Amino acid sequence: MGATGSKDVDRRGDRRRMSKPDNIIYGTEDRLPVPILLALALQHVTILSIYLVSPVVIASAAGFPIGQARDLISLTMVGLAIATVLQVGRLGPIGSGLLVIPTSSSGYVPGCIIAAREGGLPAVTGLLVVSSLIEIVLARFLRRLRGLLPAELSGLIVLVTGLGIAQTGMDDVVGGITAEAGIDWLPSLCVAAGTLTVMVALSIWAKGPWRTLGAIVGLACGYVASLQLGLVDPVSLDQLAMAPVLRFPALRLEVPSFGWDLVLPTIVTGLAGTLNTIGALTAAQRLNNADWRRQDMEGLSRGLLADGIGTIIGAMIGGAGVAASGSSVGLTATARATSRSIGYAAAVGFLALAFIPKFALLVLGVPRPVLGAALIYLSCSLLVSGVSIMTSRLLDNRKTFALGIAFAFAVATPALTRAGAVLPLWMSPVIASPLLASALVAIMLNPILRIGIRQQVVLDIPDGGLPHQTVATFIERAGAAWGARREVIDQAQGPIAECLDTLVDGGLATGPSRLALGFNELQLDARISWYGTKLPLSKTRPTKAELLADDDAAARMAGYLLGRLASRVTSRESGGVAELHLVFDH
Repeated sequence: MGATGSKDVDRRGDRRRMSKPDNIIYGTEDRLPVPILLALALQHVTILSIYLVSPVVIASAAGFPIGQARDLISLTMVGLAIATVLQVGRLGPIGSGLLVIPTSSSGYVPGCIIAAREGGLPAVTGLLVVSSLIEIVLARFLRRLRGLLPAELSGLIVLVTGLGIAQTGMDDVVGGITAEAGIDWLPSLCVAAGTLTVMVALSIWAKGPWRTLGAIVGLACGYVASLQLGLVDPVSLDQLAMAPVLRFPALRLEVPSFGWDLVLPTIVTGLAGTLNTIGALTAAQRLNNADWRRQDMEGLSRGLLADGIGTIIGAMIGGAGVAASGSSVGLTATARATSRSIGYAAAVGFLALAFIPKFALLVLGVPRPVLGAALIYLSCSLLVSGVSIMTSRLLDNRKTFALGIAFAFAVATPALTRAGAVLPLWMSPVIASPLLASALVAIMLNPILRIGIRQQVVLDIPDGGLPHQTVATFIERAGAAWGARREVIDQAQGPIAECLDTLVDGGLATGPSRLALGFNELQLDARISWYGTKLPLSKTRPTKAELLADDDAAARMAGYLLGRLASRVTSRESGGVAELHLVFDH
């Protein structure tokens, strides 16, 4: 087992402790026994190789010859190895340092198909390079764009990432059941259900290493059952038998080409890749830290930079687009192992298997019901994590509408696809991606619906005070408008009410008082001002005797409690006006 906590190092060399969650067996910096390390790396490589269907789709749509199509798949795996090392490592400003293994992203497929039809592989390379440069530029300005990505929107991105994986999985399951007019619907349904059952059962009830290997064991069981039931495509078995054991792809250092007609598809593809990576990295950050509160923007920036550079290198050697994968995070969560060493081992696996065509053909030949069950299994942790991130913040009507409308676009992807015939070609990446469609809608709606929200709100309190419920409602409504964390708002209500009671009961205020609340993403700021005597602060608790004998002891007790309940507290008096300043870390 590893240590109870792991550390993340940012670009400036600061060491920021992450508290390893109790459900994680192997943390980010933990060392694994070699057999378990190899097994987990093989699980990641095998499961994530499912997405090698993306370069197959690109090659088929572009009409590439069979040899060039095989090279595209092999070189994509080489690109995956390079991108994985960049992402899980920490090389200067590059790399998130988290176990987020890239896949051949389906988000690149629509744009790459357009480019391939326009100018072949050089145009595909050009689109991938320019879209990755967009991602790199956005990475450097991510802190300044933080207002466009509040925590609840990040939660939506994680949720929709999981939703996209689940939708693809359900499409595969239903597609397998209805294939050939549903002749084999019952065996297909049984295989899908059995595969998912094995994966879930091992994750919940298995002991030792078996608990971390549910995905690959379930996939293997599903494939064997499919063979016995005749669900494996005979053509794929013939191709597997005829494929050479070793094959070295023709390395093509492509010279990118780029035309004006690819500008809009490239911009959309770049945004899709950026949002996909933000979703995966956000989910990984939350998975690795039991005390997670908000996105680590520095970590996101490093991860986006690694993602963009990895895609450029993969494209320049002749591969398809790769990007940080939500499926990888889902697999990491279900395996309960987030050690970066798994990523390095997986990179070696991708590199070695790039020269073994039989492996890629074996994975691509897995029947659709088995693939669907695996994808549904991977989506579960992302779906729950996304909901958890969103509901960690208070949501008012503005945020409810922004998130609700955006989510409606995510689930309306089939309807949007039907509209593709009448929409411009450059919008095809938006239509094909529920993540991109919903995120763009949320990003556009968020600043519009925030019109009228003040970053500071004031409550005038009459002489004699207000009921606790009135003050609590005021604080909660302000927190909901700002999207503050629920526990921070709950934490602030008690001390503020305690202070207001003390002003009245202790005779500190000679008239009305005022409560001013302010908020930024890092803290909730409360300032209470009144005419009269300042509230005394104390680092020591008054004794029982002092409380009985000293009239000021009750006020000092309130000051003592406020110092313990708030993150920071100061009390001052000037010109007959006293002010208590409470700060609650957010």
